[in-house]
Amino acid sequence: MNTGGMYGGDQFGDALFANPGSGAHWLDIHLVGTRSNRSAIGARLKIDVQEDGEVRTIHRTIGSGRSYGAGPLRQWVGLGDATQADRIEITWPATGMTQVLENVSADQRLEVVEAAS
Repeated sequence: MNTGGMYGGDQFGDALFANPGSGAHWLDIHLVGTRSNRSAIGARLKIDVQEDGEVRTIHRTIGSGRSYGAGPLRQWVGLGDATQADRIEITWPATGMTQVLENVSADQRLEVVEAAS
């Protein structure tokens, strides 16, 4: 990270930060619309995971706007201690069609194309 250089003679240099991570599981989900818009803006995700015998549901909506600019269209979803998503339900914005993925292993990037098997 560049922490200085705002003006000549600035004494601040560059810094390197180490992020060792938390050891928690995750999914990186990228949706591609075919009937809906290609960026899948407006699509809804419902992800069910089990942690310590309890079901936890995670909800996300794909959108481009965030504070201070645009956000990524991919969804990075933290799963905590869950080693898989038991069910991922995707509702597409233009058609209202629902796609379901089951028993998806954690710690991977998925690309889901609308209406693909």
